[in-house]
Amino acid sequence: MDTWHKLVIEGPRPAVRAFVTGFAAGRQATDAVLLGDDLDVEPQSLAERIRDIFDSASHHLVFAHPPTADLLVAALADVGPEVDLRLHSRYAVTGGRFEVKVEAFNPDVATRIRQALFESLPAGTSVAALDDAEERHPESRGAELYAPAHSYTYRATATLTGPLLPTLEMYRRARDLDFVKVGRLSIDARELPSEE
Repeated sequence: MDTWHKLVIEGPRPAVRAFVTGFAAGRQATDAVLLGDDLDVEPQSLAERIRDIFDSASHHLVFAHPPTADLLVAALADVGPEVDLRLHSRYAVTGGRFEVKVEAFNPDVATRIRQALFESLPAGTSVAALDDAEERHPESRGAELYAPAHSYTYRATATLTGPLLPTLEMYRRARDLDFVKVGRLSIDARELPSEE
């Protein structure tokens, strides 16, 4: 299922985590709900960036499949006020993206990175703005870690994009690789009309 909604829930962080985790477990829908605090999500709008700086303790992201999101919104309306929680806004997720920067000094490592990030992609994901290059300097042999120049260098930058779940899979994969710097995850979404 590629369709997800992003909910912005207002309230204390521990209460949001407990409420959402309990809600998902009670409905056996733990795979249909993700907490934004568990992801390194880049704020999208200027308002989100300002809120992230000044008021991050009160607004939290939750991602859920639409039917689960509908039930979560209803539960928040019913019992959220009792635990000081309320729905601030709701968005339809249209995709995600993140940037990677690679600098590796071993051809075998470079091959593993290329295969993991740029060749074996989950369905729906793609690599944009890939800029990669290899440099070989056989005259620079020595203790590689301390050498002023390496005999082999692989550098790459790219943006990986796609639907939410496959992009999250690639994001986690990239973060597990040595010699790869991963930028913050950016979630593209459009605001849904309020149901009030």
